[in-house]
Amino acid sequence: MEEANADGRMPGKLRKRDILRSYCGRFIVSLISTEDVEQLHNVLPSYYAHVVEQKGETLLPNWLGLYRCGISNRSDRYLLVTKSITRRIEVLSEAFRLKGTKIEKIEKKQKKEKKEKEDDKDKKELREPEWLQSGIRLHLISSDAQRFRTYLKNDLQLLQRLKLMNYSLDVRLCPQSDDEKEENHDSGHDGGPNSGDNRDSESDEDEDFEEEALTFRFKLENGGTVFLSLNDILNHYDTKKKAQNAVKSATHGVSA
Repeated sequence: MEEANADGRMPGKLRKRDILRSYCGRFIVSLISTEDVEQLHNVLPSYYAHVVEQKGETLLPNWLGLYRCGISNRSDRYLLVTKSITRRIEVLSEAFRLKGTKIEKIEKKQKKEKKEKEDDKDKKELREPEWLQSGIRLHLISSDAQRFRTYLKNDLQLLQRLKLMNYSLDVRLCPQSDDEKEENHDSGHDGGPNSGDNRDSESDEDEDFEEEALTFRFKLENGGTVFLSLNDILNHYDTKKKAQNAVKSATHGVSA
């Protein structure tokens, strides 16, 4: 496993709460709260049923394991292991996390976003304002566009039913040249010679993982590749509203 940097980020530019990732880049370990664990247990039955019904064709996170670590009479901490949507994080050129925030809210957040950007010069994961300013348009090939719409429709029906409405859409772009190299490397069924990684014995596992990763992988009309997935789904809508109301009442009084 690779350790996070001093600011909590991995060399692969993951989120602050993502404290570890496996050396191969396949697995991510996240530090989550007790509230997240409670929500996780509540949604697991519906989540697993949905994954089975869709035969694994979903944009939802692939949760693999949950571990409790803590010391008596102190707050417990939980580690959630999730399968990464990409095997090699370093091939990404840009990454965005989009929550569908309304334009007026985006404008209201611009000062805060600007300050955060100044505080973190190495930030790679951008949000709605940067997405709008970049002018990026994703033109998926016809078959992948239909596949994405189908996945998204089915997943959102589940999230709406569970009142998990704080999700975000992860957009991870790959440079065309790097993507072509990735395809050429993975095209050999027998694993083929590599660049001295000594990974011949893992070729079958690599191929299995690549097949699973295809769920999140979409082709662009210009020949590039984009990885799309849903994330941050554990923040329950009712829980969030109650917390906001509690803070508002404490700040402005009950009449606020």
